[in-house]
Amino acid sequence: MPPTVGKSTNKDGPSDLMSAFENLRSETAGINNFLEKGPTIGSITSLSISKFDKFCENQDKVNQKLMLAIQKMSIERSKRQKIQDAFNKEMLDAIRSMKKAFAREKEEFSDDLEIFKEELFEKLDEDNETSEDEDEEEENDVLDAIKLLQTGLDAMKEAQREFFKKVTEDTQAIRRKIGSKNIKFNVILHGSRIPMELDSLDTIYTVGMALLKHGGLALHRQRLMLNDKELQYNQTLEEAGIKDGSVIKQHTDEKCDEDCECCC
Repeated sequence: MPPTVGKSTNKDGPSDLMSAFENLRSETAGINNFLEKGPTIGSITSLSISKFDKFCENQDKVNQKLMLAIQKMSIERSKRQKIQDAFNKEMLDAIRSMKKAFAREKEEFSDDLEIFKEELFEKLDEDNETSEDEDEEEENDVLDAIKLLQTGLDAMKEAQREFFKKVTEDTQAIRRKIGSKNIKFNVILHGSRIPMELDSLDTIYTVGMALLKHGGLALHRQRLMLNDKELQYNQTLEEAGIKDGSVIKQHTDEKCDEDCECCC
């Protein structure tokens, strides 16, 4: 479903259609008067053949403008759908890239940490009877190594922040282009009602990430339901049918407590 946009600025569409209807109403005034009062010499005379022909001609114009307006609205709807499809694809690609980047950074960091541990234990096993000066030197080496690892971790966090900033800026630019709105809804999680307010073009993935802050399960174990229908993480709120006041429930494969309000 295409996103909700603001008021149409199409000057050749609905406004011309209304004008045509007004002209039609004016032209049919004589005919309506004739039908209401019945045929008289005066009314038959005033209702000339040329006037009736003009009425038919205007009706044809109205039909043409109506078809033109419908065609233009269909074209605009198709354009908005293409933009939203492109937006959804960019978001999914960004999420996949983010996951791969984080996994790669985490793996490299873990490898560096393991190497550091191995080297540290090797040094400790080499000679347990080193002098105080040597102990101090080794301690400094350890501290230097820890600082180096911390610097790498800080750099990785900074890269993550820059990545999120770029994704946010790109997302906001696309939303301004195709139009969107905020939606207020609730999520039932472990018996608690959590109010949320997200953009209509945010995905269900965003809802799942927000639930992690409230003690939710890992994403691969979460299933979110709306009106007994399971939501997909690549859906936008609008595509999933979430509106103001909607209630989303968490469905898990684990057995819930008796007083749990989720839909298990």
